[in-house]
Amino acid sequence: MSKIDPQLVLYGAIALAVLFVVYKIFGKSKDEIADDKRQEQLEAATREEANKLANKGIKPSWPDSKYLTAANTIHSAMKGLGTDESTLVRAFAQTVLNAADFLKLDAAFGVRDNDTMSKWINNEDAGVWNVLNQHLRNRGIIYQL
Repeated sequence: MSKIDPQLVLYGAIALAVLFVVYKIFGKSKDEIADDKRQEQLEAATREEANKLANKGIKPSWPDSKYLTAANTIHSAMKGLGTDESTLVRAFAQTVLNAADFLKLDAAFGVRDNDTMSKWINNEDAGVWNVLNQHLRNRGIIYQL
């Protein structure tokens, strides 16, 4: 039986550790790559739809930062155990005043943990889903969650 060189084992372990660190810093998991692809598709569809709305004179009501803040608030309200329904509804209703606002908020939310905002909300209690869809209908917005 041949003897294993301890120095060779050490170099191998160091090489694996370096590869692991490089992967963690620069690499992406399959789920992250899939999220990126879904995000790109969502953004392309949103741009196309937003252009149609702009041609009809329907434009976003807020700067982009407002949509990102609302998207983060909505995500935080749904993430983890339980949902802060009042925060979710308030952030959505205060941000979405027209169809362009809905598209901007949806795009700002993007794909988080492999799901879009609509998917996240559809996984919530039916009462919240109904309230948000009613808000969209009341505003004359044809999109639904």
